[in-house]
Amino acid sequence: MKAARVPRSPAGAAADLARLTEIVEQFPRLTIALLGDFVADEFQRGDIARVSREAPVLILRHRETQLLPGGGANAANNLADLGASVRPVSIVGNDAAGRALLEYFRRRHVKTSGIISLRGWTTPVKTRFLAGWAHTVPQQVLRIDRQSSAPLPSAAHGLLKQKLGAAMRGGGHLLVSDYGFGVVTPELVREATAQARWKPVVTLDSRFAEPPSPPPHRTKLNLRRSITPRSDSILKLSNAARGRLLTKCGFARLSSLGERMAWRCSSAASRPFSFPYSAMSKPLTLPEQEIR
Repeated sequence: MKAARVPRSPAGAAADLARLTEIVEQFPRLTIALLGDFVADEFQRGDIARVSREAPVLILRHRETQLLPGGGANAANNLADLGASVRPVSIVGNDAAGRALLEYFRRRHVKTSGIISLRGWTTPVKTRFLAGWAHTVPQQVLRIDRQSSAPLPSAAHGLLKQKLGAAMRGGGHLLVSDYGFGVVTPELVREATAQARWKPVVTLDSRFAEPPSPPPHRTKLNLRRSITPRSDSILKLSNAARGRLLTKCGFARLSSLGERMAWRCSSAASRPFSFPYSAMSKPLTLPEQEIR
């Protein structure tokens, strides 16, 4: 019989958030290599002018275009916000979106030597169209995705291996940000962690849910900790702890980190879990037993 889940007490939630505050304050002392799919999140905002006579669709009067880091680039941006020394390893296309992402991180003084600009590759771009009026909250009405139709060439994976080895040289940990565009492979992560002279902490950030059947590339990892900050549990913190936490990274950024950085794993496992690199999209509470 499955054991009933015991609800957590408010005191326990507050203790977790207090511990999260301490963890956030330690980020400036961390060096983290990030292997992931860089995506450009583009936002096209416009005011609703009228309904088209050609089709039952809205006509928007363009107001602004904004391009922000998405996918693994968003994770790198989060780490930079927290003060960590982040070393991203990825591939972008030699196109406008790729150049914009590189320039964005250069302005933030994040090292871009591990980001490969590849001719013939299209930087994944997710364009969202948001419609509204003045003094209203815009609503997304359409999204268009652009990406390369062909897989990454084998030579690109060789370059990624070199860049990842250089990023992890000298210490630090690894964040694997898998969004399905081909940069992340289990072999690449396995080799990088096996060649390290220390035992790096590996954090999995993925948009994929657990598949119904185990994939052939499962690897053994040790689940360390999962933290999912929520607004109600944040409010249970003391004023001092809440102030330090929200001042450091902001409520929106903290919520994003809680969703995207929930799984903390280690390649050196005393009690290993069988866990795919394409991890869950949401934090789950798991029993301390091997996942089949």
